[in-house]
Amino acid sequence: MTKEIKSNLHRRLMANLKSRRRELNLTQRQLGDLLGMGQSAYSQIENGHFEPSMEMTERIAKTLGLDPGDLFSEVRLPAGTA
Repeated sequence: MTKEIKSNLHRRLMANLKSRRRELNLTQRQLGDLLGMGQSAYSQIENGHFEPSMEMTERIAKTLGLDPGDLFSEVRLPAGTA
């Protein structure tokens, strides 16, 4: 996988995490608590400062009610924001 592809996937992950979290009206702290990590740890993932393992990515997706692949799809826009 090239650096460009990996970077693009990482950007999609970050954007989709933030979009879905907001769609569910969750704060970073609330989602971090649901995942068993603090707000700071979750924030690092959402802001691209830490790349989660596949296991963590699967856990986050499940908590957000998504399939893991959904987190890497084209950026999702919450309903009513197009």
